[in-house]
Amino acid sequence: MNILLRNHTANLTSYDLLKALAVILMIVDHVGVYFYPEDQWFRVFGRMCVPIWFFLIGFARARDIPKIMWIGGAVLALSAFAAGQAVFPLPILFTLAVVRYFIDPVMGRALRMPQTLVGMFFVLFFLSLHSAAVLEYGVLGLLLAMFGFICRHRGQIATLNRWVLRIFGFVVFLTFLGHQMLLMETLSALQMQVMIMGSAIVFIILNYFAPREYLGASKHVPFIMPVFYLLGRWTLEVYVLHLLFFRGLSVALYPDRFGFMDGQIMEPAALSLFM
Repeated sequence: MNILLRNHTANLTSYDLLKALAVILMIVDHVGVYFYPEDQWFRVFGRMCVPIWFFLIGFARARDIPKIMWIGGAVLALSAFAAGQAVFPLPILFTLAVVRYFIDPVMGRALRMPQTLVGMFFVLFFLSLHSAAVLEYGVLGLLLAMFGFICRHRGQIATLNRWVLRIFGFVVFLTFLGHQMLLMETLSALQMQVMIMGSAIVFIILNYFAPREYLGASKHVPFIMPVFYLLGRWTLEVYVLHLLFFRGLSVALYPDRFGFMDGQIMEPAALSLFM
């Protein structure tokens, strides 16, 4: 995920558009979590941002993990406890950092031959649910990042043919959907259908994603460019600040659901995965 790299070009890029879409979906999801928990439609659309974040980790060339990512994650973990929520699973920023650290060595082993890719998938698949109790999204994030890595380098992967790579992407898509269905089992049939179709569209967009610059876009839509620049190039800051704001507002408005300093170490649902 390229969230910490400042893109200094003055032109609108495909990264700006993709990350802006992810931020908008993420904010919709969090509006549902904090202010409209009874309305699952917010979560239906919001969950579609998750594949984008991890896809960009694998797709990006950068592998550095700036200190601000760790600091932002720590601040969010502490704010969760202060807002009456659980510290574990740790915020997604920790997961993104861990995935960024491991993606290259994992892919170096997984791409030796088709059998190793299949074996790696099954190992990570069986670890995915339990790991989600410690890190938000857990090993699922690594699987999604592997999809991003393959999309970036598929023309250079000599050991695997294109059908193996396409099948891998489709299986990762099904794995993501399976996780969401387990987490949101109260969805209606219509909501489930919308989530499946929307997630499929996101995966198709990711499959064909490529770095591009849109020359002259600022001249045609100057009024909206600041929004794309903010959401696409200051993503980490937007993520941390909007969550801090939502949590502070929720403590003030809904003390029965968000008791100040009434948090817990681990969510009961997450703890049950170890029992």
